[in-house]
Amino acid sequence: MKPLPLAPARTRALHLLALSTFAIAGPTLQRFAKTPEYFVVRGYHAGEVVLYSLGLVILVPMILICVEFVAGVIHRRALSIVHQLLVCVLTFLIFVPVLGRHPPRSLIYLVLGVVVAFAIAYHFWAPARMFVGIAAFAPVLFVAVFLIRVDLGGLSTAAPSGLSMPAVQSRTPVVLVLFDELALSSLLIEDGRIDGVRYPNFAALAHSSTWYRRATTDYDVTDQAVPAILTGRLQQSEELPSVAGHPRNLFTLLGRGYEISAFQAEARLCPTNLCPEASPSLGVRLGRMLSDVMTSSTLRKPLWVGDWSTPAEEVARFLAAIRPSGRPQLDVLHVLLPHVPYRYLPSGRAYENARALPCYGASYRWNNVPWFVDHNYQRYLLQLGYTDEVLGKIVNRLRSTGLWDRSLFVVMADHGVSFQPGGHRRYVDRSNVGDIAPIPLFVKFPGQHGGTVDDLQARSIDIVPTITDVLGLRVQWRFDGMSLRARDRPPPSRVVVRSYTGDVVHATWDRVLAGQRQTLAWKTQLFGSGADSVFAAGRYRRLLGKEIDAFPVWK
Repeated sequence: MKPLPLAPARTRALHLLALSTFAIAGPTLQRFAKTPEYFVVRGYHAGEVVLYSLGLVILVPMILICVEFVAGVIHRRALSIVHQLLVCVLTFLIFVPVLGRHPPRSLIYLVLGVVVAFAIAYHFWAPARMFVGIAAFAPVLFVAVFLIRVDLGGLSTAAPSGLSMPAVQSRTPVVLVLFDELALSSLLIEDGRIDGVRYPNFAALAHSSTWYRRATTDYDVTDQAVPAILTGRLQQSEELPSVAGHPRNLFTLLGRGYEISAFQAEARLCPTNLCPEASPSLGVRLGRMLSDVMTSSTLRKPLWVGDWSTPAEEVARFLAAIRPSGRPQLDVLHVLLPHVPYRYLPSGRAYENARALPCYGASYRWNNVPWFVDHNYQRYLLQLGYTDEVLGKIVNRLRSTGLWDRSLFVVMADHGVSFQPGGHRRYVDRSNVGDIAPIPLFVKFPGQHGGTVDDLQARSIDIVPTITDVLGLRVQWRFDGMSLRARDRPPPSRVVVRSYTGDVVHATWDRVLAGQRQTLAWKTQLFGSGADSVFAAGRYRRLLGKEIDAFPVWK
């Protein structure tokens, strides 16, 4: 059979465009159409999303066309070989998702056979090339469907039109600190008290505030948990974590009377008229967009990196924002601690090139090797020590500025985290609900000096109703939560946590407590508690604390 002549440059370009769209751009756009919250995390506006989708479709074929141009300058035969090779590579990439992580050898052979068969057909059979040419319409369809499915208006950080912010007479400073992925069990010792040796600042806070010991989250991921905290309402699955999706939130509640400083790691619920830094600058957004296009094109998935990559710097900026002012202040910090990557020691010193989650599977589950899971648990507990140090700095800053006594100070986590071999790290199910649902929640009310423990029901959606109650605000907004000062709060009986997977996990409080106690027992067995060092694990634990000079020097 005689090979078909080399197609004209325009036709080759269309073929590369079609194949690269099915291999790279199409799957990526489909993934982001299902997870548009990524663009909120990155601070995108609608324009950057459009540019991202176009760039993702165009970049790879442009590079490949340049490669073919160079080959054509060398020799026409080289151009033909390079073009055929690129067709084979792109065709193989189309089938890569079928292979999965550990494909059987027979499936690999089948895919390679399909790729070779298509390459031969493309080289010798005109209908095959015609089919690829027709497929060149795919980029238009992929981009159009993507832009229709993504709520571009929901990315806006502008002030919601027509929203009436209530009048605020109170002058009580409000400070809300949200830690991320902090399981209550990690702070406790086996008798249920906070470990005052490892986490002295959390223990001190419990002695000067109200500790809601039975507090639970309503969601297992930040994108839904933080908006629920900041609105006092349960979330709809299609709502983006932005002010456009949640116009009635803590920031717009106090926006008329308070000076606001908000450090938002993921959710962007503070409008730009109240928080000028709520949206990255145009230059930053365009830089992120170009970076995402390059990363998506080469790795076929982008890196989930937002404004949280330097927790120490974020905390420093937050501390600087806490200062006496002529207006009452609302200071909100959401910092991704002790969230992955686990790279901080309790002192705050970070170790370089730390892998985020060794042996953490692509299915967002831990693998079944207990030693590696325990290793990550140890790193998490060490980073939790640094989290405790951060809490101490915040409390000291409030005291030094004279704001502590009259402030309403709330410290909590958005959800917990689990370290069970073979289990999910944070997606809740009935086996890990004792790790994910219970969260630390401390509220230091204005003028409060002694500590107390509250064992009644408390949920993450109760925070804004509590703030509204303490400040004496009268609003017509509907809350799904209730004030933590309400006298009719019931004791906990059942816990409901909504998962990112779409599941809703119902568990009795006894089951939640049983899971928490099991984790506590396992943590104590592994790493001890109190004065027992969490470093003291591994084969050479006896070396801990010994002076280097005590060992002979090899020469």
